[in-house]
Amino acid sequence: MTSGPPSPALSVHGLTLGTPDGRHLLENAALTLAPGEILLLTGPSGCGKSTLLRALAGLARPGDVLAGTLVVAGHPSVDMAAAPGQAGVGALVFQTLGLFEELTVAENLAIVADHGGARAGPAADMARALVADLPPDRSPRALSGGQQQRVAIARTVLADRPVLLFDEPNAGLDGAAARALAALIARVARDLGRGVIIVAHHLDPFLPHAGQVLFMDPETRRLEPLPAERAAIEARLLTAADRDRHPPPPPTNGNDGRDHDAPPASPAAAVRAPWRRRWIGRYLREYLWSLAFRPAAVLYMGLAAVLVGFVTTWFTIQTMPYRTVLSPLILNDVLAGLGALLYRVLIPLITAILLAARAGAIVAADMGHRTHATQILAMRNLRLPERPYLWGTVTATTTVAALVYAFGLFGLASLTSAIVFAGLLDGEMDRWARHFFSQLVDADRWIPRGTGWVVVKMVLSAGAIAATALVQGLRPKLTGLDINDGISAAVTTALGSVLAIHALVALAEFS
Repeated sequence: MTSGPPSPALSVHGLTLGTPDGRHLLENAALTLAPGEILLLTGPSGCGKSTLLRALAGLARPGDVLAGTLVVAGHPSVDMAAAPGQAGVGALVFQTLGLFEELTVAENLAIVADHGGARAGPAADMARALVADLPPDRSPRALSGGQQQRVAIARTVLADRPVLLFDEPNAGLDGAAARALAALIARVARDLGRGVIIVAHHLDPFLPHAGQVLFMDPETRRLEPLPAERAAIEARLLTAADRDRHPPPPPTNGNDGRDHDAPPASPAAAVRAPWRRRWIGRYLREYLWSLAFRPAAVLYMGLAAVLVGFVTTWFTIQTMPYRTVLSPLILNDVLAGLGALLYRVLIPLITAILLAARAGAIVAADMGHRTHATQILAMRNLRLPERPYLWGTVTATTTVAALVYAFGLFGLASLTSAIVFAGLLDGEMDRWARHFFSQLVDADRWIPRGTGWVVVKMVLSAGAIAATALVQGLRPKLTGLDINDGISAAVTTALGSVLAIHALVALAEFS
């Protein structure tokens, strides 16, 4: 059995929790947690159990914590209302687990170790033991539900916090699996000396291991101690369920100066480990493949370039009036104008539109899933910097894709144009080559004219696509339909932004 120095005891006093509409969930409440002790937190739905867990995990939203002091032995006390991020003493195992599905099992643990987690010692040993029989190079998606739960617990243990928090860990498990999970959590608490707080509606599997049971009373707004007995807990829950329902009282102080409509704060920012080059590279590779260079994406973009090259050349020549008479006179100028039009206007616009449709949808869906599956909250709780790893790599990838495709698709469209031109005017390939690029390059200029404007349009377009998709994807998601709505909004907003950008830049470019 691996043992280590006991974790500091946790105490919270004067805790007042609120809701965005100004109601109070707890008032001047207190709790204490000894090293290695398991505390069960129960109460009716909506009483604020998850809000309390969020506060201890450093994930409190504006208006969640109105007052409270947190003390961990050996550390300065923390004002939970003034510094909610610094109150993040607990590593949280979410009900949805929040595993990073783009990473392997081993990488899910390694990224935590690289950002302040335990690299050696009892916590690292325990984490390795929990996943010792699991394939390290597999995605969590390929594992069973119980195996995924072990990965989530191992990752949380590796974060090496004084307290472990579990939100409905036995939801969806049968009786035997729930008892096995309870025994596993008890072993982790005992061997590591970590205090554990478990929020659950079905407490039977955890009762044999519980040191405390607290009932969160929505009427008195207190944490009421209960005996660790099933009958006593069920009776208390029934009493709460049968209590006459009254409208919630008005807020004690409705004008508390808090922005209750603000998005969740980015907790524990001051103590997050800096980003690591290894993980920037890992996420860049992931998004470069999925957004830009997957074979289906290359084919999708390439077909568009071929179509543009074919249509512009074919119809320009085929619809030219008196082609036999006028061809020797104006075809050279037509070719030059066609080359400049494709390079400076059509190909950049088509590229941006296609990226807005594809990348916008993928990013919005990806971020929507991460939000709905609590992966974003898991990154914040584990002190992983999601801004460079997700937002930064998505923006960089979209920009790279926009530039590479804008110039690459012009080459493909030009090749298509040459083939079509030679097919319509047999033996005229040399003429095409002499005049198609004449407005772009010459003997003294190898960088095509208008390249700077193309770069400006593509960089601005990429930024707009990434920003709109991220904003829509990261909005709160309660159901799968919210993800679908985010995708639709991201694509339409990105397309509108791209069209506006190209129109405004073109006005400046050709004025």
